[in-house]
Amino acid sequence: MVVHLEAGYGVTSDELQNATVTFENLNRTGYGIDWNEGTASQVSPATDRIIPNEVTPAANRYVRTVRALFIPQDMSGRKFVKIVTTAGKTFYYIPASGTANFFSGKMYEYRLTVTSEGIKDTGVEGGTWLPAE
Repeated sequence: MVVHLEAGYGVTSDELQNATVTFENLNRTGYGIDWNEGTASQVSPATDRIIPNEVTPAANRYVRTVRALFIPQDMSGRKFVKIVTTAGKTFYYIPASGTANFFSGKMYEYRLTVTSEGIKDTGVEGGTWLPAE
């Protein structure tokens, strides 16, 4: 998952640059490793959010670009991207029904504009992962 963020009406680039971004409400499975025994086991996760990795520099024309890997799942209709600005404003991106069913082996790229009215989706692309060059 790659998310590009740009500031829109009522939100400054500085607010967005220093905001906390998380991917929320994810179904995920945790694991534990016993290094002495050489075994791995599934455990219940403590949280249901991921703090994405910052991509530096951000994609051209965007204030920030973040990315993360998570297990395939449908995030349609659920609070997915959470942004908390340094000014204390909290925004959620909720994908429309049928628009965020993520599959294994695919890369999804969202372009989001954060405004004082909320988050606007300005483009979604899905494709396959390509090897790094």
